Amino acid sequence: MRPETEQVELFGQIILANELDGNERAAYRFSDPDGVKTGKSGWSFGRCQFDTKNNPISRQCLAACGFTPAEIDGIVDQTIDIRPQHARLKANAAIIDRYDRVQLLDCIRRVKSVAVSKGIVFADDKAVLTAADYDNQ
Repeated sequence: MRPETEQVELFGQIILANELDGNERAAYRFSDPDGVKTGKSGWSFGRCQFDTKNNPISRQCLAACGFTPAEIDGIVDQTIDIRPQHARLKANAAIIDRYDRVQLLDCIRRVKSVAVSKGIVFADDKAVLTAADYDNQ
């Protein structure tokens, strides 16, 4: 199998295709994961489409990007006007990319750890990345 760094790169390409239809710029815009503001999810962003309501790391990332606690609450609850916030994501692309990379690596390591604990041997990189993609959901 490939080294972990190469798996992360491949996984990033898979996530970009699956989550953002290959549009890298969409990583730096907020989107509504369920499309109807049901309250089940907050606004999502990043290559990994961090769900602000269900992923505490997403809120840490937003804070690192300079969003205030009140703004983050509005993003999580989908009560803030999101349009002006897109530019702030784009301006902090390097921070978002760093958080995305950590998320991708964590997914890969988590599925490998579970596999080892259950005596499962992945056949190839494709199997690892498929499991990691599922874990990211």
